[in-house]
Amino acid sequence: MPKRRLYGSLNSRLMESAKSPIPEVGMGATITMYTDRHACTIMAVNEDKTRIETTADKAIRTDLDADGSAPMTDCQSYRYEPQPDIRREAWTLRKDGGWVKEGESLRNGQRICLGFRDAHHDYSF
Repeated sequence: MPKRRLYGSLNSRLMESAKSPIPEVGMGATITMYTDRHACTIMAVNEDKTRIETTADKAIRTDLDADGSAPMTDCQSYRYEPQPDIRREAWTLRKDGGWVKEGESLRNGQRICLGFRDAHHDYSF
């Protein structure tokens, strides 16, 4: 099997390589991008636990400056609000144990990590 080339932030790549818990409805998850991450909530799990559906969470910065603005820094903190009524995205469990967006390839597909919510915006891009 060809090795997957690793691009983007080390944090995202490490998250993707961690063993995932068994998915459950209501569990938090994190979509890993190149260097950004987006929080979401699992809304549906199929019977054999190999396909899930998620909706994006609303990530609200909590580390605001005195004037109420969000600082452009890598040290970010958020609180999350589920949005159950928005469009769902489907993810499937692949042979390497990772979760990849349905319809995308194992090698280059967008990935999701289960068990926690984490939002991060990389201001250097």
